[in-house]
Amino acid sequence: FKISATDAATRKEISFEEICFDGSPDKAGIIWSFRFKESAGHGCTSWDPWWNGRDARKLVFLRDGTIMQVNPQDQGLESARNHKGTLLYDVFSERTVRRDDTDVPAPRIEMKWRFVNRPLDLVNRPLGAYVRITVGGRDVPTYVV
Repeated sequence: FKISATDAATRKEISFEEICFDGSPDKAGIIWSFRFKESAGHGCTSWDPWWNGRDARKLVFLRDGTIMQVNPQDQGLESARNHKGTLLYDVFSERTVRRDDTDVPAPRIEMKWRFVNRPLDLVNRPLGAYVRITVGGRDVPTYVV
C-alpha cells in the first residue's frame, strides 16, 4: 500500500504494459475486480455478483482492446482462451436467461477498453490518465487514474 500511495503522489497515469494482462511476454498482468455502480440500474445490478452478495467479477484488459473474465462463477463454460495458464472467458458469459421455461446462455455482451486524453467533462491529460470502457457498444463513465 505504501508504495502505491507514493506512486500515486508522483504520477497520474498508467502505462499500456501496466493495465494489460498480456502487456508483458514474460508474465501475466493485473486481474481487476469489477462491479456495476448502483446508478447503472437494476438491469445491470440484478445479475452482478457483487450486488448479490458474492465476490466481484475478475476482469483483465488485453492489448487488442478487449476485456475478458477470469474465473466466472460457473466453471462449466466451454469457450476459453488460455493465456500463460490462465483461462479467460467472455465477460458475463456465466449469465443465463429464461426462455420457454429453460435457462439458456445469455447473448454475448462485448466489453472493450481504450485510453482517452480528454473526456467531455474533464481536462485534457496525458494518455493513460483516463480509461474508457464500452459495454455492449455503449460507453460507460470514464475511469480516472
